[in-house]
Amino acid sequence: GQDTLYAARWDGQRWQAMGGPVSAAFAAAPTLSTDPAGHAVLAWVEERGGRGQVHLARWTGRHWQTLGVQNRDPRRDARSPSVTTDDAGRTTLARREDVSGIYQIQLRQIELRQF
Repeated sequence: GQDTLYAARWDGQRWQAMGGPVSAAFAAAPTLSTDPAGHAVLAWVEERGGRGQVHLARWTGRHWQTLGVQNRDPRRDARSPSVTTDDAGRTTLARREDVSGIYQIQLRQIELRQF
């Protein structure tokens, strides 16, 4: 089968779908973060030709806006994403990425303009 990535938000009584599918490709290891205003950012891994590519999307309030592949080099394998958002709304994405045969932790702070 094919895994499809969806996201939902708990409103205190039930789960509310956040749009349609975030990714229709095989998506693994999803990680979600929200800022104090409730803006959500989602990262996950899609495998292409045996290489993991970390993808990122943000919730606009109506739909998921994809922000593309986040690997430093999309030709290298990347796995294990973790995303966090601080109180000021700054988003940091961590992942492990193959650099010359050795997996290294890569960090990237992402400036997402308010929407």
